[in-house]
Amino acid sequence: MPGTGIVATPYRFEGGTDEQKWEITTLPVNYNFIKTLGIELIAGRDYSKNIASDTVSSFIINEQAVKTFGYESPEKAIGQRVIWLGTDSNLVGNIVGVVKDFNYGSLEKQINALVFVPENLWPGGLNYIALKASPENMSSTISFIEETWERTFPSIPFRYSFMDENFSNLYQSEMQLGKIFTVFAVLAMFIACLGLLGLVNFLAEVRTKEIGIRKILGSSVSGIVTMISKEFLKLVIVANIIAWPLSYYLMENWLEDFAYRIDFQVTTLIMTGLITAVITVITVSMQSIKAALKNPIKSIKQE
Repeated sequence: MPGTGIVATPYRFEGGTDEQKWEITTLPVNYNFIKTLGIELIAGRDYSKNIASDTVSSFIINEQAVKTFGYESPEKAIGQRVIWLGTDSNLVGNIVGVVKDFNYGSLEKQINALVFVPENLWPGGLNYIALKASPENMSSTISFIEETWERTFPSIPFRYSFMDENFSNLYQSEMQLGKIFTVFAVLAMFIACLGLLGLVNFLAEVRTKEIGIRKILGSSVSGIVTMISKEFLKLVIVANIIAWPLSYYLMENWLEDFAYRIDFQVTTLIMTGLITAVITVITVSMQSIKAALKNPIKSIKQE
């Protein structure tokens, strides 16, 4: 089952030696697996109940397996014979289909070669049953499935999980790291705003006389707020110039752990800088307006 424990077993060409073999991920499936999961078939055919050999000697592989076996194309792989060394009898089987590569594990890893084998050939039988259900009335659907399961397999406990949850579990460490960063980012922003408020308040007190004189000479409240805000925005710009290269470097290093990854966009840094600037302006304005609204005569006398 994609998103859960998967094993690799050895394969080799018919007529080859045991030294010429590959360890390839193997999934036992039944007739409806590929259709149920919506996996794209790009060459050959799916398993069929009407073809007896599909239960004993037919394999379906993915594009990476085509490359691993050395076939020129998915079409050229159809009809080729390989030996599955994962059984006691070293089963010789025909490749009847090729599916498009799909992620069945974490995006941190490359998509590896994959072989689907008939379920009845897997030692010990199947461990999972995949069902595709409508999201509507899910609770009643699960209850119905459980009742059916208990009638069919009374000695086996019913356990279920959702495939999207299985895949999400592959990224638990990343999700926890994201939550930690979010908490600390919010905390850091809160502390920074408190510090900024204190700094603006201190600056306004120090420049009380200057602000009073500017108001007497005709400066408006908005002009005084703009004057004070500009000084802090300069610091924000300098901070962003320092932070952007460092952030880009750290994010690129983290994304390198993923075989399939997004490109870190510079627009993300620009948006972060704009948000920082907006928060700074709002925080500074709160104290600047208060200072600018003071009676200039009292401000000068106080000084």
